[in-house]
Amino acid sequence: ILMDYMKGGSLSDLIEQETRGLAPSNYDNTKRQIILIGISRGMMLLHQLHIIHRDIKPENILLDENLHPRITDFGLSKFFDPHHSMSQSKTDTGTAAYMAPEVIESDHYNTKADVYAFGILMVEVLSGKRAYSNFFKSSKKNTIFQLKKKVCEGFRPDIDSNIKKGLRLIIERCLSQNPKKRPSFREIFNKLSLSQVDSIFEFESNYAEPNVIND
Repeated sequence: ILMDYMKGGSLSDLIEQETRGLAPSNYDNTKRQIILIGISRGMMLLHQLHIIHRDIKPENILLDENLHPRITDFGLSKFFDPHHSMSQSKTDTGTAAYMAPEVIESDHYNTKADVYAFGILMVEVLSGKRAYSNFFKSSKKNTIFQLKKKVCEGFRPDIDSNIKKGLRLIIERCLSQNPKKRPSFREIFNKLSLSQVDSIFEFESNYAEPNVIND
């Protein structure tokens, strides 16, 4: 298998570097925009092909030398029947912090589970820290099991108050308890793209079209 070499490492590495104050000097709001738009467009294309990724998280987003994103690791991905898309197998469904409530509670979910995971990822990219980090730091008694239980009850990661209102609204919709209230990736891509950027971001550079790596 031959794939492009992703010199920028993973998005997880980048967030960890930012947490420690070691992010590259060129990692600014423009790069954050490129990363979020790139992932949303890649996911939009996957969903158009009736594929649920099922494990969207920073570890599965690789970055090239310009910090342009590539979606990777399709080990848990599944084709879904758009006519019966709420009945998917829950076996090996991904990483706890990014799992939607309906995935935790039952076998009934669809593409909106990926949208939920993207909402968590947005929180991490825009805040520069991992979601639920305060939850686990606050008490050694807090476990993954307890996190899942609280998520099903409506618990969500903190959203920094300095994140712009437009972005906060997108995140909040992505993390809706009801999957039907979450936007599609087409809607997310359109809202994050340059056509509507003035109301959300203050960026100066152009968007570069993303690619999807097929494992």
